[in-house]
Amino acid sequence: MNRAKGAARQAGTRAQRSQAFAAGLSAERDAVRLYQAQQMSEATARFYEAAGHFRSAELAAGAADTPPAPAQARNEPPAATPATPPPPPSGSAAPAPIVPAPSATTSAPPAEPPAASPPPPIPPVVRTPPPSSTVPADSSKALEEGVRELIRRYEQALEARSTDGLKRLWPSLPGSQEDAIRQNFTHARRIDVEISDIDISVSGQTAIATFLRRYQVVTDDNQRLLTISRTTLNARRNGGDWVIERVRFEAAK
Repeated sequence: MNRAKGAARQAGTRAQRSQAFAAGLSAERDAVRLYQAQQMSEATARFYEAAGHFRSAELAAGAADTPPAPAQARNEPPAATPATPPPPPSGSAAPAPIVPAPSATTSAPPAEPPAASPPPPIPPVVRTPPPSSTVPADSSKALEEGVRELIRRYEQALEARSTDGLKRLWPSLPGSQEDAIRQNFTHARRIDVEISDIDISVSGQTAIATFLRRYQVVTDDNQRLLTISRTTLNARRNGGDWVIERVRFEAAK
């Protein structure tokens, strides 16, 4: 939420005066009040709502700053006397010579349509291995890369403190473990995750990955809690994607 709020402020005065920004501030105040009242799930929902309002304010300000496309006239004859073009800006090339207007009986061809504004950037698509029916027999490297991608997304979900993102990767996450993770996320100011020494074994539709996980939490009262564990992650294929089935931890020696 803080990143979305900061981005909206950087978008300028238009964003900060928008209704979306005001709604974001209101949702943020409610979230802080609920958090102080120990109503964690409601506070989390309001924090997500505030982030959405701030993002809307940023996007609305960006859209308002984009100049409108010039109006397009089609099949209109040119004026009898061409207007004198304005002087070119400093450093630009000299204007082209003025071509006399055609006679009134000559129809001007339709003007070229204006160039379309470039679309907003599209997030990169995460490539996943194709279904097993189309995977060649020698594609074990591609299957292993799919498991590595799953581990990277698992790491990102932890650092983003996103329970929903973790559930998408781990559909069978037990309820008690989900509640514990949610509480951990709620009371953390920042989470840093480092995964190393990855070893992957793929067998058909299942895989086992072992790695060293360095998990550091900075709490609301600025305490730093560090856990280093040897982790075993069991995964299976679901269509063209890998999902987590189970994660086990052992204290690193």
